[in-house]
Amino acid sequence: MEAAWRTRIRDGDRLCTECVPRGACKFGVSVLAFDDAAQHMRSTILCPAAYEGGPGVAHGGWVCAALDEVLGQTVMEYHARVVTANLSVDFRLPVPVGEALTGHAWIDALDGRKVRATGELRLAASDAVLARATGLFIIIDPAHYVRHADWLAQQKVTGGTA
Repeated sequence: MEAAWRTRIRDGDRLCTECVPRGACKFGVSVLAFDDAAQHMRSTILCPAAYEGGPGVAHGGWVCAALDEVLGQTVMEYHARVVTANLSVDFRLPVPVGEALTGHAWIDALDGRKVRATGELRLAASDAVLARATGLFIIIDPAHYVRHADWLAQQKVTGGTA
């Protein structure tokens, strides 16, 4: 049976803080489509030239960041606001800069505040898997960032350690 995908363009409330003013994801993730029955998301992605690592290929850090974005967006769509606790990436093939890519991600498991997800970065032209990631995400409450700011301020005052 064909999946019933619903599509939306990135909107401000789903962009990271730094990306809101520009109105677009700096990592090149743009159109998100969701298969609610499978808790599966796919997106269109284009690696910006600024993230070229080797000649014509994306820097590995960009690959990790793009996969973190794709997995995190999927988890937030179906559960709640989260932070990444762990991300493991397998690089299978070089990721080309400036070529159409698709991101795919799905929820594997939910255990209390822990959500496990898997995702892939694929070449749009052939659907070849270029990189695959698994991640552990933690559902956070609205005070998460306030507590972090307070902790950081205390570290600066006391010279404390983690």
